[in-house]
Formats: sequence, C-alpha cells, structure tokens
Amino acid sequence: EARSCCAPSPFACAGPPSGPTRPSAHVSSYTTLPTTAEQPGKSRPESCMRCSGVSASRGTLGFAPDSLLSGRIDLSGPAYDQPAARAQFYAQLTERLRATPGVAAVAVSSRDLIEAAVSARVELDDQRYLREEDKPEAWLEVVSRDYFAVVDRPALSGRLFSSSDVADGPAVALVNRSFAAQHWPGESAIGKRLRRSEDQAQWATVVGVVPDLNLAGLRGGGASAGWYLLQDQQAWGWMNVLVRTRSDARALIGPVRAAVAAVDPDQPIHSIGSLAERTVQRTADLLLVGTLALCFAVAANTAPGGNVSMIDSTRRSTWRSCIRQG
Repeated sequence: EARSCCAPSPFACAGPPSGPTRPSAHVSSYTTLPTTAEQPGKSRPESCMRCSGVSASRGTLGFAPDSLLSGRIDLSGPAYDQPAARAQFYAQLTERLRATPGVAAVAVSSRDLIEAAVSARVELDDQRYLREEDKPEAWLEVVSRDYFAVVDRPALSGRLFSSSDVADGPAVALVNRSFAAQHWPGESAIGKRLRRSEDQAQWATVVGVVPDLNLAGLRGGGASAGWYLLQDQQAWGWMNVLVRTRSDARALIGPVRAAVAAVDPDQPIHSIGSLAERTVQRTADLLLVGTLALCFAVAANTAPGGNVSMIDSTRRSTWRSCIRQG
C-alpha cells in the first residue's frame, strides 16, 4: 500500500521549470493555495528530502523559485519622515530595476513570500460592530502595482492595481478569494469598502478579487483571508524588493545592490537571495526535525521478519541519503 511520506511541502517538485513565462500548471509554488491532496509515497529516500514537517502549501507558480530575487530595505533617517519621500524612494528604485538587463518584472511588498503578512483588524463599511474585538482579523500585505505581474497572477474578478491608482487619489484595495467568500458570500466584493481598524485609516474601495496566495507564510499553511493595499498610497518604509529574473536570480544580486545605492547609498538592502535559497534558510530548523522523523519512519516501517542485513542496509542508505541531502 502506498502511503504519503510527508506533509504538504513547498519543496515538492512536479517537474523542471521552463522559464519565467511558463503557464502556471506544473511547477511547485511558494504562493498559490489550491486544495491539497495527499501524495502517494515515494520509494527513494531523496524524494523525502523534498518534504518537511512544515505546514506549508503546494501549488503552482508561473516561474521557477530560483528566478525570483528578494531583499529587504528598512528606510531610516529624517529624509524619510514624510510618506511622500518613502513612496518616491521605492518608485525610483522599481523604475531603475525595471530597466536593468535580465529583469522580467519588479515590485515591492511588505512581505517576502516566505513569512506571514501583517495581521490586522479590518473594518467593513457595510457591517457594524459593538466592540473593537468584534472586528475580524485578516492578513494585510502592502504592495506596489506590479506585484501581481511578479507573482504572475491575474485578478479573478474586477481588476488589479493600475497606473490610474495614484498617491493622492481614492484609496483602493484588493481582497483574496477567501476574504470575499468569508465576508460577502454570494455577493460581489467589487465596490465594497474597508479599512484598517487600528489607525482609523481612509476607507479603501475594493477594485478586484485575487487568488489565495500564501499570506500566512510557509509555516502557516492553508488558505487564509487577506487583503492588499497599494504602496503608493500607504508609503510604508520597510519593504521587500521582489525581482523576477529571466535567468538565475543570483546573477542579479550585484545589480540590485547597485540600483539601491544609486537611489540612496545610505539605505542598504539586506537578506538578499533567491526565493528558493531563502526558503531553505527560513525552514532549516523544521526541515532537520522533519528529516530525522522521516528517516526513523523509513527504518521503523521495514517489514518485520525481513532480512536483517537488508534492514540494516536500508537504514544505513537512508541515513546516508538524508545526511547527504540535508
């Protein structure tokens, strides 16, 4: 009987990628969350190394994780006290990076596609609340207008952020499928208004519904209600730069650093690396635990009464494979 060797994992692969414009059908994902099904067990120990104890999603992304570069910038200093200055910095940076050879798409986001988004209480204009704690919580991600071009996802209904959404214009928002289904079941979310409850922010009008992306982070797993605000209108100071490249993302680490320095040499970019590399780094501790558990499970599940030397050989080869690939 075939049995699943592990929990759903971002490391499970379905085949080699074919480039940044490949239709989203066969490549494992760090973002989109379709319904997860149990995978049949695999006989090779190395296949188990693609799985982990992390409660994370599987899905499809239109490009290989090695073609996406991510780095963090935390704007500091009096020059960025004003929202307009923060928004201008990231606008200039993305424009410069967009013109860099080898870059397919670029955006900034308040998360790096690995960690969770910001958990915030949200207030819906068409609902009334007796107490602050009655207001629902949802994942919030602040992104630039080209974010969904970087992750290669269209709107499910309505539209995405566009050049018509400007800093001093009407505030706009996107909600994901789970958010729309939870708060407006059987209704269109387009035209609804919502805002962050904590700071009594300006009401934002929903202009589109997008797929469920992994807003709870790789360790969160499962579809979660979430919404998006536009960076040009929010002007957050700490953001992650996301660059989708036409080849190996690591080759553009130098040009990305140079672009940041050209806009402001006093604002360094840190924690920079490909999405695949950063995912391995962030989940290394849980991977170790999961790997050890899998190795013991393989050894323990050897059929009783089998050849002792064969059992020992299986255990040794499993450990060697796990250690070699861990």
